[in-house]
Amino acid sequence: MTLTEFKTTSPYNFSPVDIILEWSNQAVELHYGDQERIQISKIQTIASESVDKVVISEISGKDHTIKEILTEASRILKKNGRLFIALGKTVGINPFSRLKAKQKSEQVMTHIEKYVGELDLLIDKNYILQDDQVLLEVVKLESDYILKKVVI
Repeated sequence: MTLTEFKTTSPYNFSPVDIILEWSNQAVELHYGDQERIQISKIQTIASESVDKVVISEISGKDHTIKEILTEASRILKKNGRLFIALGKTVGINPFSRLKAKQKSEQVMTHIEKYVGELDLLIDKNYILQDDQVLLEVVKLESDYILKKVVI
């Protein structure tokens, strides 16, 4: 799912002045509002708490990869920033492959849930779109106090 598709699905969470990191298997791009777009070679070069939104269009099912991605996204995301994650598009594949993709998506969701709690993040919204695709909106909490109140 591209940044444009995320903006269409959740239009009220994006503004023309947001600093957005778009993270996909092909490339990582930093968008400064609607004006400027910069290719990023290493995520580690981005300053902590400097991005308003992080858009992740595909996450692999490997546990360590999910943890690394969510840890880096949490590091660079500003307080109250949003993380958008798309999982499991199964269009155009046979029923057996579709079932396998659905199971993989469920496993990835389990890992995401585990790490979201560890990283002071909160799953705010989730959507199930056509073709069994899941879209998650995750918020970086402002403080530990809020996290404790939400958990209690």
